[in-house]
Amino acid sequence: MTTINDITTRALKRIRVVASEEAPSAADSADTLVALNGIMNSGDMHGFPTTWTTKELTDTFPLDARHERGVVAMLAVNIAGMFGKPIDADLANEAMEGQRTLQNDFSIIEDMTTDEALINMPSRRRTYG
Repeated sequence: MTTINDITTRALKRIRVVASEEAPSAADSADTLVALNGIMNSGDMHGFPTTWTTKELTDTFPLDARHERGVVAMLAVNIAGMFGKPIDADLANEAMEGQRTLQNDFSIIEDMTTDEALINMPSRRRTYG
């Protein structure tokens, strides 16, 4: 099972804060965790109202495995400025794709109601006589 620490470490590696064979420092992991919780707790503002609760590094990643790549990319884009790292086009596209996937899976589409006056307009009424 993927942990939150796995997600934050992958994001740090994605923007090359940490080399592939290294582990991130406790401070970098903590900063990245705060960013991840911020992104996921504000999902309502970004169109994906998840049931995310504040996580710790040792917690299990609560979403499906297919969301991991997108969440890592979204997190990497979010923290890149904090670490003075550039965001390449591939990373930006992965982040947008990840956000769209979350929106598709977690958005609630409400039933539309139409005013009766628009349905039963005078031009559509038939008179018999």
